[in-house]
Amino acid sequence: MTDKYVPVYSANGINNAILIKNLLISFNIPAETWQESAGISYGIMSGPLGEAIVYVPASCIADAQSIIEAYENNELSDSDNTSQSNQISN
Repeated sequence: MTDKYVPVYSANGINNAILIKNLLISFNIPAETWQESAGISYGIMSGPLGEAIVYVPASCIADAQSIIEAYENNELSDSDNTSQSNQISN
């Protein structure tokens, strides 16, 4: 049985959500994004139609939140990807 995906991050616009999604994937955390299709079609970046959500498996939520927090606090470096990825999997 696969994990249920749960929201981990809300962004203004799909581009910011894709950035976070790719960050999580670089740490071997599966991630998906979602935005209302009207928001994407019209390029809306704020409000309910501009909100984009990043989802991860429920079992990865704590690790994902830690990585996002470190990113937002400018605490990640190029070498963190490898070392934190190893810590998460152990």
